[in-house]
Amino acid sequence: NIGGTSSLNGNVDATANDIAFGDSVTLTADSVITAAGTIGVTGNVNGPFDLTLAGTGGSDVSGTIGGTIVDLTVNAGALVAGTIDITGNLSASQNVSTDTGAILVDGTLLTTSGADLVGATGVNIGGTSSLNGNVDATANDIAFGDSVTLTADSVITAAGTIGVTGNVN
Repeated sequence: NIGGTSSLNGNVDATANDIAFGDSVTLTADSVITAAGTIGVTGNVNGPFDLTLAGTGGSDVSGTIGGTIVDLTVNAGALVAGTIDITGNLSASQNVSTDTGAILVDGTLLTTSGADLVGATGVNIGGTSSLNGNVDATANDIAFGDSVTLTADSVITAAGTIGVTGNVN
């Protein structure tokens, strides 16, 4: 449990409990945050590095993940963030959602194990997408900037429009 702002230059692991960051987190190196329970961040997570979240009880980031985060991987427990805005790729084997903003990925999207994406104010993927789950924008649009490959039955639902700048296979 860390009360103030944090600067991570590596991995954080709680083998028996939760991890709680009481304020924003800045990455100064690629970081993997692993918890047997939940991962909580009261604030933003940023820094020009890769972030992996593996909280078996889920992860909750009240602010934005990104701005300069490169790749985001979610591989244990669902992730809920205020907004996700990353410059690289999103890889998720667990559900990923935002509760106040959009999911914005400049690179590619890979979902496995039936992971769903839900963007409160839209979903925008710049590169190719490989979907093994559903994609939903509860407000606004969904935009896929390149081809979409379906690896399982998937439902794509938007309050606005759905756009694909490539093929759907």
